[in-house]
Amino acid sequence: MKKTIVLVIVFVIFVLGNSYGQSLKLHGRVLDSETRDCIQYANISIRGSYLGTCSNQIGEFILNYPDSLKNEQLVVSCIGYKKRTVSLTYLSKNDTIDLLLEPAPFLVEEVNVYSNQLSAEEIVKRVIKSLNKNYSRKPYFMKGFLRDKVHNVYDFKSVRLTEAAVEIEKDELSRKKYNDKVQVKEIRNSLNYSKRGNKIIYKIRQAFFGLSDENPIYRTLQYADYTDSKVLKEIMKSELYGYYISGTTMYGDKPIKIIDIKQEYLKFFYKKKPSNDRIYRLIRLYIDIENYAIIKSEYFLVANAVTDLKGEDKWYLFQDTVMTRAVKQYGEKNGKYYLNYASYIGKVYDQPLSGTKRHLYINGVELLINDLVINKKEFDRIKRRNLLKKDISLWDMEYTYHPEFWENYNIILDKPLDQKIKVDLEHDISLEDQFEETGSVKSKKSE
Repeated sequence: MKKTIVLVIVFVIFVLGNSYGQSLKLHGRVLDSETRDCIQYANISIRGSYLGTCSNQIGEFILNYPDSLKNEQLVVSCIGYKKRTVSLTYLSKNDTIDLLLEPAPFLVEEVNVYSNQLSAEEIVKRVIKSLNKNYSRKPYFMKGFLRDKVHNVYDFKSVRLTEAAVEIEKDELSRKKYNDKVQVKEIRNSLNYSKRGNKIIYKIRQAFFGLSDENPIYRTLQYADYTDSKVLKEIMKSELYGYYISGTTMYGDKPIKIIDIKQEYLKFFYKKKPSNDRIYRLIRLYIDIENYAIIKSEYFLVANAVTDLKGEDKWYLFQDTVMTRAVKQYGEKNGKYYLNYASYIGKVYDQPLSGTKRHLYINGVELLINDLVINKKEFDRIKRRNLLKKDISLWDMEYTYHPEFWENYNIILDKPLDQKIKVDLEHDISLEDQFEETGSVKSKKSE
C-alpha cells in the first residue's frame, strides 16, 4: 500500500513538473492597423518576465515561453506606434495571430525656435546628465541570439552564415571602456564559401595598417554605444558636428524627439574643412523627452558619388551609399533601460582578406536579447576560462551541433532572406547538414 502511494505521488510530481516546464510557442505578425504593412523590429515581450523577441523584416516572429506565463499579457511596442497589450490566454487559441499597432503621428519640426524650446544640442546634454539615472550601472546578465551573415558586395551572394546562442555579462562600473563578457552556449555554422586570403600576408597587413581580428558579437555590442557617456562627451567636444531636431513621434504613450548629429567638417592637419557630403557620419538618437532616455540609436557612415574612381571600385558609385550602419534598441524594465536588439552592417575583420578583385565581404550581424537577469545573485558570473575572446572568429570555433536545442530557442526569423541564403550556400549539401560539420572540417573545405 505504501509503495503504491509513493508511486502515485512520484507520478503526480512528474506530471506537474513536466506541465510546469512545458514550452509554448506563439506565431505572429506585427502590422500597421491602417495600411496592413509589416512593422519591422517591433519589441515583443511578456509582462512580468524578461523574456522577449522582435519582429523580422516582414513583421513575423515566433515567441517561445513557459506555460507558467500563459496567463500574462503580451506587450508589443515600436517607435512611431502606440503600445498594445493583449492577453496570452486569448492569443494561445490561435495558431498564427496578426497584432495590429495604431500609428502615432510624426511631426516634422519647424525651422522656428521658440524661447522655451530646447535646442538639439541642449537635449543631448540632458541625455548625458541622465545616463546614470536611466541605464543600469550595476552588473547584469543577458541571454541572446546572434546571426552573422556575410555577403560579397559585388554580386550580393551570401558566402557564410553563423548563428549562436550567447550569454553576456555587462559590468558598467568597470574602469575599462568596454568590459562586456561573452560566452557561447550553442553555435551552428554553414560552410565558408568566401575567398580566404593568405594568413601570413594578412598578419603583415595587420602590423602595418593597424587591422586586428574581431569577433562580430563584441563588434555589435560595443560599436556606436551612445549610452556610454564617454562616447557622447567626445562627440560634444568635437567641432565637426551639427545638431538638428528632425522630428517628433511617439513610443507607446511617450513623446519622442528625433535628434540628428551630422558630421559637417573634416579635419586635415588640425584645420577644419567642409565635408561637402562626400563622406560623413550621421548619428540619429530617438529620445524620450520626459526622462531624456535614448530609446533607439542609429549610426551611419555615408559616402556619396565620387566621379574619379574607376574599374573595380565602381560598385561604390551611387548616391548615399551606407558603408557602415549600427542600430541599438532599448526596453524599460523596473525603471531602467536595457538593450533588447542591436545590429551592425559593415566590415568585420574576422578572417584573412582575400586580396582578390571583386571579392569584398561585408558582415550583417543581428543580436536579439531574449532574456535578462538584473539581480546579480540570480546569475553565475562568466568565468575567465569560458570567456569568448575578442579576436577569435565565431566561424572557426569547434562545436557539437544540437538541433533539439534550437527548436525552443527564441531567434529572429530569417524571412524572406532565408530562401536566397539557401540558394547561395547549399552548393553541395543542405544547411542542416552543414551545421553538423565541425570547424576543422569546414576550414579544410573553405581554404
